[in-house]
Amino acid sequence: MDSAARMEDLGKEEKHKLYIVGVGPGTPDFLTGEARRAISRCRRFAGGWRQLKLAPVGAETCVIGSDLNKVRQFVEGGLDNGDVCVLASGDPGCYSILPFLRKHFNDSIRVVPGLSSVQLLSARLGEPWQGWRLESLHGRSSNKLTPPEADTVYLCDDKNTPQALAR
Repeated sequence: MDSAARMEDLGKEEKHKLYIVGVGPGTPDFLTGEARRAISRCRRFAGGWRQLKLAPVGAETCVIGSDLNKVRQFVEGGLDNGDVCVLASGDPGCYSILPFLRKHFNDSIRVVPGLSSVQLLSARLGEPWQGWRLESLHGRSSNKLTPPEADTVYLCDDKNTPQALAR
């Protein structure tokens, strides 16, 4: 590469990154090294209220609720000034906010995988999980469920609790 090309590369503005970080069950002990590094790079965080406890003291935060456009605007505003981190429970590759964010920030996203609740359940039971069927009840109605045909893991939320599912 000649010196003119190197100077041109130096003049290019590097885009800030949106880290989607899987925080596993949400305790520092279960964070990967890569997750810790991504978190340390950022000063603006979105996540559930439990996940936001992993953000550094003094960071700007946005609780993810039902208004995903609020989260999109929070992320947009932050990417103008630096890297932004979305703290996802479990692993961002499984029933997470990743598909929504990819629609809006595809070129900026760096996904940092985490330990999923299914992996943790499998480990605690000492059972393999490759044959399990996964169903998320987050924000969905459990009234339309049919009896499972295979071993099924239901990811529950505050409304669709294990107790409600059992009824």
